Amino acid sequence: GPALETVAPLRFVGQAAVIQLPDQPASAVIDAALLQAHAPEMSEGDSILIATGWEAHAGQADYVAGSPHLTRDAAEWLMSFRPSIVGGDMTTNDSPREPQGVNQVIFGHGALLLAPLINLRQLKSSHISLFALPIKVAGVCGAPCRALAMEHSH
Repeated sequence: GPALETVAPLRFVGQAAVIQLPDQPASAVIDAALLQAHAPEMSEGDSILIATGWEAHAGQADYVAGSPHLTRDAAEWLMSFRPSIVGGDMTTNDSPREPQGVNQVIFGHGALLLAPLINLRQLKSSHISLFALPIKVAGVCGAPCRALAMEHSH
């Protein structure tokens, strides 16, 4: 991805759609059809967050290696919405065993990645305001950040 110091801070703040998938087992493959079946209405340019329930595995031996991951067609479908950020509770977006170029698809469309997130299951709304400001470190494409979601009261 791009060097963080080149990314405007406002890219890390905005509206996000939350896709709440059923809990996914170890090494689950998340394809476009699964995302479509659970996606709320999404607007072009908004960020997209994917909840798989995988955060429940944090601290377990399979947390990184067994993470659910996206297929290339899932990444291409997500990019059809031109999201600013794609995030989720998965530790990896691509298959660690058989990479399909998922991150290249996402970065190739100019989206940023935000992972692994926690507490996505606590969100009751399918649309939130996302605040995910990383620390500013020169020459890197990733850094720790505190990601916050604000649900809107109606």
